[in-house]
Amino acid sequence: MPSNKRRVYALSLLNGSLDSRLAVRVLQSQGIAVHGIVFESPFGDVKAARRAAEQLDVVLHIEDFSQNIIAVLSQNQGVFAGEGVICKDIHGRMIRRALTVMQDLDFDFVATGDVLDQREHVQSIAAFDEIERAQHCPGEVVRPLSGKWLSKTKAEGYGFVSRDGLLDLKGRGHKAQKRLAKEYDVTGFPTPTGGCRLVDPTFCQRLQDLIAHGGLAGVPSLALLRYGRHFRLSPEIKLIVGRNEQDNHYLEGNAELYDLILKVEKLHGPSALLPFSVEDHDLQRAAAICARYSDAPPQTDVTVKIRSSTGTRRIVVKPATVAFADSLRIG
Repeated sequence: MPSNKRRVYALSLLNGSLDSRLAVRVLQSQGIAVHGIVFESPFGDVKAARRAAEQLDVVLHIEDFSQNIIAVLSQNQGVFAGEGVICKDIHGRMIRRALTVMQDLDFDFVATGDVLDQREHVQSIAAFDEIERAQHCPGEVVRPLSGKWLSKTKAEGYGFVSRDGLLDLKGRGHKAQKRLAKEYDVTGFPTPTGGCRLVDPTFCQRLQDLIAHGGLAGVPSLALLRYGRHFRLSPEIKLIVGRNEQDNHYLEGNAELYDLILKVEKLHGPSALLPFSVEDHDLQRAAAICARYSDAPPQTDVTVKIRSSTGTRRIVVKPATVAFADSLRIG
């Protein structure tokens, strides 16, 4: 540590979750100067992290992680939901990148918001050890929320962080975190979720379908997996139908130049995204599925507007049946 450094500096993984915010607060309570780091990828944006950094009054470092995600998925095709293999690999690579940034900034250690045994595959003692061995950084990661359950870290050995100030959180419950949120004046955090999307069976089905029908070359196609309802109309054609206004806005704003946007006219309903190369037969089916999720009564004629950069057209269809839509749905 340089002789002119008066404070200890930590770089803490900050995705905006309550746990990641509390980890920062625990370190700050020891007088440690904390910066946050978040990894932007097709699986999520950094809005929550930005809000958290503002609330916590920390500098936020944003790292593009898209190519790392694609590399991990390409190396582990077929190993998805429930197995945690990819989640551990991705989390480990994030820690490795954070350690690199830490060294570049001449900081003292890296921390995470991990809670012991909260997520079976990536937050057990065995998983922590496996991740650190794989990334060649044993003992280099401080986990402030569960530190009292874990082995002594190098940062503790160097006196950068006091073990007495670390917490002993453990398990899936969030009562202790909510109590600590009041104590540390942490507000506006998102509702806790199940963690990594790669343990979500529906998301994994969409991912496997993408691999089978198009590969992992495109970041935009990966990002679209997070939105809407997905339907496989043919080996070449996938339809995405928005579930809410957020989905509709995203689908319309992220269409490629010649992609088709479908919308039921004169009725409340979703936006839908379809590749421009669709044949008329599949276009009819797509319009019927789009109408099925609108306010249109069954067996009524519905006008669906289809627009792209080349112009607008309209077709009349009857809403698809639930059984037909479900037969084509991915996940």
